[in-house]
Amino acid sequence: MGKASRQKRERREAEESERETLGRVAAARRASAQRGAAEGRRRGCLFCRQSDGGFTSEEHIFPESLGNKEKVLSVGVVCDRCNHEVCAPLDEALCDFSPTAMMRTMHGIPSKSGKMPSFKFDNGSLHCERPGELSLNLDSGRWHRDGLPAPPGHVGWSFTSKRQDMTPKRLSKVHRALVKMALEYAWLDHGEERVLSSEFDRERAIVMEGGHRGYLLLPKDGYPDERTVTFTYESRRRVSDGHPLMGMSAGFWGIYMLSDTLFPEPSADIPEEIASVHPF
Repeated sequence: MGKASRQKRERREAEESERETLGRVAAARRASAQRGAAEGRRRGCLFCRQSDGGFTSEEHIFPESLGNKEKVLSVGVVCDRCNHEVCAPLDEALCDFSPTAMMRTMHGIPSKSGKMPSFKFDNGSLHCERPGELSLNLDSGRWHRDGLPAPPGHVGWSFTSKRQDMTPKRLSKVHRALVKMALEYAWLDHGEERVLSSEFDRERAIVMEGGHRGYLLLPKDGYPDERTVTFTYESRRRVSDGHPLMGMSAGFWGIYMLSDTLFPEPSADIPEEIASVHPF
């Protein structure tokens, strides 16, 4: 057998082996999804606690548009109805929230479909053409300043954006998105027995319906050298008034947000020069 024939046969065998491997992986995923769907119908959805919403989709704990490819709940934890009608709009509100949207654009994090991000505000817009390339459009040059100190090979500049974003309705949606994430992380940490108990019914109600009178705390200064998205939560079974509480802290590329699921305002005095408190 000649060299060309041998190489052709080897390529054909490699392609066949790859197809078989992909087929086994796809079959394993289908079997796992079927088992997950059966488990979902048995125990009910993490959020609505119903069993009739369909169980065919995974749930990303925080949105893919914020760079999440790994923190995912398997099929059977969140029903399709809650995933599409409740979780998706909350994820969208978080992605479009000014601090998050601006940092996502500056870091060039594409959407789930691969579209590059942009941030529109009242006096202009910021666009990411490709990672590392930004374009800024402002209504007036007075909102822009060039020539700031920068490392060699970089350009230093600043701009001021104006956007009416801190409305109670939007703040409530962002808060609900954080509560959704906390409850989903709790599922990973504690499993169904604890998280499906009445201990987390307050969080479920906030995600599903809102109605909680609360706050979002935003520190005055970000951390420009931070390059990651972080999230932590603290679940206390009981606090002083006898109710369970969940505290949350989220960081999006150095911009942090803090809140909880019980108090209408921070339980400690926050100096105005350190952070701003936005009630809803």
